[in-house]
Parts: sequence; C-alpha cells; structure tokens
Amino acid sequence: MKAYIPAKHAAAPKGKGPFHGHEIRLTVGLIVKNEEKTLEKCLSSLKPLLEAVPSELIVTDTGSTDRTVEIAEKYTGHIIRFPWCGDFSAARNTGLKAARGEWFLFLDGDEWFEDTAGLVRFFNSGECGGYWAASYIQRNYTDQTGETFHDYHACRVYRMYEGIHFRNKVHEDIALRPPVKMLDDYVHHYGYVFRNVEEKERKDRRNRDLLLEELKENPKDRKALIQAADRAIIRGEYEKAVEYADKGIAISGPEDRLTYSRMTFYRMRAYFLWGCHEDVLNTLTEFLSHKLRPSVFDLEFFRMGQISAFSLKRYGEALKYGRGYLRFYRNYLDGKIDHALLMCNIFYFISPESRDQCLVVNARALLAEEKPKEALDCLRKLDLSRKNSTKNESPAVCFELAGRLGDWSVPVEYYRKLLKLDDTGKLRDFERAAESYLLKYPSRQAAVCEAFAREEGDGDCFLLGRLCCAELNKDRKAALAALDRFGQKSWRQDFNYADVLYYAMKEKINLMPFLLKTDPENLPTFASNMQRQHPDFADVVFGYFNMYSFENVRGLSGTVCLLERAVLTREAERDAEQYGRLFRSYADSSVKYARAVYKRELFTPSNLAVLPRRSRFAYYAGQAFAARDRSDGVHYLSGLRAALKEYPVMKEPVRFLLERFEKEQDERDKKAGEFNILAGQVKRKIETLLRTGNLEQAGQVTAQLAKLMPEDQDVLRFQKLTHTEPTMKELASRLPQ
Repeated sequence: MKAYIPAKHAAAPKGKGPFHGHEIRLTVGLIVKNEEKTLEKCLSSLKPLLEAVPSELIVTDTGSTDRTVEIAEKYTGHIIRFPWCGDFSAARNTGLKAARGEWFLFLDGDEWFEDTAGLVRFFNSGECGGYWAASYIQRNYTDQTGETFHDYHACRVYRMYEGIHFRNKVHEDIALRPPVKMLDDYVHHYGYVFRNVEEKERKDRRNRDLLLEELKENPKDRKALIQAADRAIIRGEYEKAVEYADKGIAISGPEDRLTYSRMTFYRMRAYFLWGCHEDVLNTLTEFLSHKLRPSVFDLEFFRMGQISAFSLKRYGEALKYGRGYLRFYRNYLDGKIDHALLMCNIFYFISPESRDQCLVVNARALLAEEKPKEALDCLRKLDLSRKNSTKNESPAVCFELAGRLGDWSVPVEYYRKLLKLDDTGKLRDFERAAESYLLKYPSRQAAVCEAFAREEGDGDCFLLGRLCCAELNKDRKAALAALDRFGQKSWRQDFNYADVLYYAMKEKINLMPFLLKTDPENLPTFASNMQRQHPDFADVVFGYFNMYSFENVRGLSGTVCLLERAVLTREAERDAEQYGRLFRSYADSSVKYARAVYKRELFTPSNLAVLPRRSRFAYYAGQAFAARDRSDGVHYLSGLRAALKEYPVMKEPVRFLLERFEKEQDERDKKAGEFNILAGQVKRKIETLLRTGNLEQAGQVTAQLAKLMPEDQDVLRFQKLTHTEPTMKELASRLPQ
C-alpha cells in the first residue's frame, strides 16, 4: 500500500483521540428545512459511509414544518434547532462547531449519493492523511427526467483546522487549503428543478436578496460578484451578468489568475447565451493577450470562441479555436492541465460529448471552406461508441459531406458502424438526417438508394434502399421481395416505415400485416411523410381502399388515418368527382370504425357528446351522405356543417364539398330556368295551333311535351282539347312500383 504523508495541522487539535486528536474520523453535517420529499434518500445513501467509517451525523434544522425532523431522528439523535436568520453560513457553522470528527463533510437534504465507496476508501486506507480537503461530484439535473445534467466538482470535505468556518450568507463555503483529493463519487442534485414558476422565482428571489445584501456590505467581495453574475445568467439577465463580471475583472486583474479566469468565464458566457458573438470573440482575444498559464477555463473559452466564430461565418477563426479546444482537451485527459479548478465552476464543455460536437463544427467549417476531405477526417475521429445525451448533428454533416464528394459510401460506412453498436438513439438520429436530406434534395434519392441497396445485411436502411431502388427502376419482383422481408422482421418503433406502407399500397398487397407492426401513434406521422414525399399519395390511398377493406379495429383505424391524410391533401390537385368519392369513403370508414369501438347506444344526438371529436364528426358526416342519397339537399348541407363544427380539422374538405354542392345546385337551377323558357315557347306554339284550327298538329306537339311535363296543368288542359289524354295503361306505368 502506498504510504501517505499526513498533512500538517495549523495547530494541534485538543484532546487525545485516535484520529490526530479527534474522537472520530468524520462528521457529516446537513442543514435542512422542509425536506421530507428527499431527506430519506439523502440519509439512507449516507448509511454505508457512516457504518464503514468511525463517524457521526449532525442535522441542523432551520424551521421545518413538515416531517423533516421526524425522518432525521431515524438516522441520528444529534439534531440542532436553529432559528433561520437569513445566513446560510451561520446555520452551517452550528453543525461545524459541534463536530467531533477529524474531517467534516457537508451536503444538503435534496441531494443523495449514488455510491460512497470512494469516500470509504479515502478515509479507511489512510490516504486522507495526505490531503487538506476532498471533492466529490455534484450532478446538477436540469429537468425531472434526469436525462440532462451538468457535473460540478464540489469541494465539500474538509480536514478540521484552527479557525475553520463557513463564510458568505449564500453559496457558503470554507477557505480551501491544498492539496485536494478529487473523488469520483457523486450526488444526485435536483435543487434547481422546480415544480412550477412560483417555486423557482421564490428560491431565486431569496438567493438574490442575500447576494445583494452581501454586496451592499462589501461591494468588492469577489465571490459575491461571481455568484451574482452566475445568478443573473440563470435568470437570463445577461447585461447585468456582464456588469458584475466587469466589476470583478477590474478588481482582480490578470494577476489574480483564478478570479480573473472565473470573471472572464461569466462575462463570456453571458455574451454567448445573449447571442453577442462578436463580444465573445473580443473577450477571448483580450483574455489570450495576457498569456496566462493554461487551465480548464481555456476549454470553455475556446469552445465558445469556436461556436461564436462559426455563427458569424468566420470559418477560419472557428477552425483555429476548434483545433485549440481539441489540443487543450487532449492535454486535459493526459493530466497536463490542473483538474483542481473543476471545483471552481460548473463547466459545460469538458466532456467527450463536447469534444465530438467540436469535431462536428470543425467539419462544418471545413465544408464551408470547400475542404470536404479534411471534413471527412474530422467525422472519422468521432467516438460513435459513446451514448449521446444531446442531439447528434454528425449524421446531417455526413450526408452533406457525401453530397459534396459525390460519394454515398460515406453515409453507408457511417450506418454500418452504428448497426454494430446497436444504439437506437444514434440510429434514429441518422435516419432522421437521411429523411431531412432527401426531402431537401429529392433529385439525389436514386443515388442514395442505390448506395444503400448494394449493401448486404438486414438493416432497415439497407432494406428500404432496396425497396425504393426497386420501385424507381420499376422492378416489381425486387420490390415485392423487399416488402416481404419487411413483413417478416420486427419493426422498431422509432423508424420511419412510411415508404414501406406507401409501396405496399401501391403494389396492392395486403396492408394488414404492416399495420399490425405499426404503432398506431406513429401512423399519422407516417401518413404525413407519405403525403410530403409522394405527389400521388392520395390517388394511391384511394385506389387501394377501393380494392381492400378491413373489418377488425386495427385495420379500420389504419384505414381512417390514411384516408384522412389523403382527404386533407389539397383538393385542387385531384378531380372533383374523385375527391367526393374519397371523402365519402373516409366518412363511411370513420363511421364503421366508431361503431366498432363504441357502444351502439352512444350514437344518438343526446349521447353523442361523450364520443371523441372524430367520432362525432363521423356520425354527422354519415347523416349528411344518407341525406344526399335521398336527394335531401337541405339535410345534406346541415349534416356537413354539424360535422365540421365537431372536427374543425376538416375545414377545407368540407368547404370544398359545400361549394361543390352549391355549384351543382346553381347548375340545376340554371338548367331548370332554361327548360322553363323552352317549355313556355312550346306552350305558346300549341295555343297558336289550337286557335288556327290545327288540332292534329297541336295534339302531336302536346304528346311530346307531356313526356317531359306529365303533371303540368297546361299540358293536361292541352291533352283534353286535343283529345290526347293518356290511356289507363300509360297512367298505370306512372304509378310508383
């Protein structure tokens, strides 16, 4: 075992305890107030540490009104009641003064350890004898899901020394004495995830007031200025943050390297988030002019400089800072840059993910400078094996790069690597980038499909490439083979199978096996994608469902979804008669689906309100078309209007049908008017013939007119005068059958 040299104490501790004069090795101190929701997690996570290391737990309660004290009493009998006085250091110092341990660890009731094995080894191995302090990682989450967070190396473990105390009313800490041990143990911290805006504002207002009070008492307090700049950034008050940072820079100067770096960090970050990229670059230039010893802050500065320069389309400058960042990152990993400064700030660009994002921006800059081969070198340095926690932009660059090079083997190679990893998140990012690119450049679809179609393997993109390529080449046998393979394999819920469904309908094969594999929640998205990518989508859907119909609920649901998207396609693109039949088919399928899902007694005007909007629409649309079949134009129109009121999504299709009906009615009225004019002329001719004694000719004309207007009173009168009344046989033929 490695021998550790104990750190010298500023003054020998009182007492004769076994731990350099102390009774126990460690005191763990908390201050709490109304922490019942998280305190159990916090204290139970400390049990392995407290049981493995000679230690004690002290809880200082500052006025809880919930079960906080009751929970704390399950873990310790040492609970201090402290009346809140608006000073976090004062509350912390009560526990610190009562501590019996050689070391003091503090944390909050809303954070809990994932594991304390590193701390246990640090204390029980004797390694702690070589340090004055230790830090663990505080993982600060930004939302309740726990998917996004920032790690901060919090120095929360201190060796007791004469005069040790907490300072500052808010964001309190203890004066640090090196050396410091950097531990990998971490706590989960949800302290800045809020249930509502009011809770966030209440905590922010409390911290801000305490900081302002601190600055009022001591305007040159460097830590208070740093914290004020940090809080201003969190509130989005970037101008105020710059103001605080500038005061700190003026007070410290480059001579105080740490404070100067921290103040510059907040100044630059405020400008960065504010979108003032020119100011970011000016601040970076000023900082670099002092030629300070490199530190972890340089990683943040160079990364912000790279992004800002790229945003300003200063691609050469972006490459300079991007390459600088990568150089510093390598030195950071090799231990050539002091990691202890990680305890000073939350850093946003010190991670493998940030390194990959830097490579992507470099690749984009090289593409902008017409250097695609160098851009390809950047992409090939990406660590694809690591899981991404943010949006992965490299696939989009991959397709853009392939387009510039005219080499579609680049995305194929990329996709093959992803298939080996079986990382669904990365696969989804790649597939979405492919969809987006082909929508932007549809003329390149054939070349991309051919590149993927040539590849062996069962990856979804390879199969889809074969299917699309077969359809483009009108190779029905190959298309059916690809569709058959898609029908056999399991489907990923996050893959876009829109083309598979579209070509299945186009080839007039049974769609049901594919609908059963499709998550019903994904089907509307697939239908929308088909509509955007295939101009004949509506015709294909209509033609398919003229041939096929489904009786089961899953099939009816798919029918309604696809027909609805087809109906919502602009009606101007299709024949009016066909559009009417398409809408009728959609309405009939909707009614059929609704009646298959809901009880029959719900389909009455009094109970209809409990049905979903789409089902209410289906009911009224069905009523409208039933009226149309009876030639009841009044109820047809009122039914369509009632349907539209229930489901406004159908505004354009219903408007089209209403306008079409009104146009047809106008045409009927026009024809009726023209007929009446002609009939009037014929009647006048018959009267003239009767007056002139041409009875036989008048009878012949009357007989012709009677065929068109058998019930007209004038015609009946002419028949009597000309003795051309209908026979009994003729009258019987007019009776309803």
